[in-house]
This record gives sequence, C-alpha cells and structure tokens, in this order.
Amino acid sequence: MNSIADLLTEAGIIQFGLYVNKLDVAPLKLNMDYLPSYPALLARLAQEAKTTLVGAKLQRLLATHDSIPLGVAISTYTDIPLVWERRTSASELVGAYDIGHPTCLILNSDQDMSFLQSMFDQALRLGLEINHVLFFLKTTDQYNERIPCRWHALVTLDSILDKLVDQGDITFQLAEAVRAYCASSCRHQGSAAP
Repeated sequence: MNSIADLLTEAGIIQFGLYVNKLDVAPLKLNMDYLPSYPALLARLAQEAKTTLVGAKLQRLLATHDSIPLGVAISTYTDIPLVWERRTSASELVGAYDIGHPTCLILNSDQDMSFLQSMFDQALRLGLEINHVLFFLKTTDQYNERIPCRWHALVTLDSILDKLVDQGDITFQLAEAVRAYCASSCRHQGSAAP
C-alpha cells in the first residue's frame, strides 16, 4: 500500500517547487481542489480523521469554504453533521445547528491562520463551540495560544518531506527551504508556540 505522502504528491495535491501566490513566492503548493478527483485517497484521509477524533465527543464539524470536500468525507465516515462556510459577498455558515454543539473546525492547512479568530467568533455567535481544530496539513508547531482548543493533523509536512527526501524525490535543500518558508510564514501571522 502506498503511503499517504506518496499518494498526495502523485495526485499533485501537494507540489514542491517555486509558486507565485498573492503575497510572495512559495516553495510548495497545496491543491485541495484536486482531492475529490481521488475518492480512495479522500476516503483514506476521512478514515484517518475518524481515528484521530475518537473520543472527542463532537456534535458538529465545521468546514471552511475551501475544505468542504474533506469535511463532507469526514462527516460521512464519522456520522457527525457538517456545517460549512459559504462565501458570497460575506461569509455565512450553512447547515443544521443550534446552541451548544461541541465542534471541530476543519482546515486545509495551518498556513492561513489569520482568519481563525474571526471564524471562532462567527461560529460562537451561532452556538457552535469550536473546541477542536483539524488540519489536513500541519506545517508547523506554532499556533495561536489565545485560541483554547485541541489541535490535530491528518498529515504533517515533516513526515512528507522526510519520506520524499529518503526516496530521492526531492533534495534535502528543498525540504529545508520548505520548512524555513513555513516557519517564517507562520511567524509573520503573529502565531505563538503553545
């Protein structure tokens, strides 16, 4: 059986190189839009999420607008109802919910944490109590300590980089450049280690 690292890179969901984004040039690219095209991989990630969240006593999952495919898969495997973010002119949360539901927020990665506090505030106003955050991809250990919740990850960037370097698929120098970029990116967002 192929490792998740192999499957993610073979599918092009995680790519390494030089990519121009809105603010700078990044050494990696996350293509989560491709994930629904790989149902076996999506199912494997959902099963991993189910295992990761065992014992969390969650009543709702909350997916950001860009993590809806992963959220639907996790909801299907865990039988936990999904609420999702719909982006129109403003962000709104859609789905069946009311007051007092322990909730897990599903995010693609920990690289865009700048909106996290506003997402927590919006969910709380609607009665969703986010007490867990599940990242598809964890790139750093630096999280915002002002947000009291448990942090989980399906895949760690370090494990992917180490496997790809060991296989000779990427160079050690590229792996270190990716790690440095992610650490720097997280620091610029004002995050602090827990």
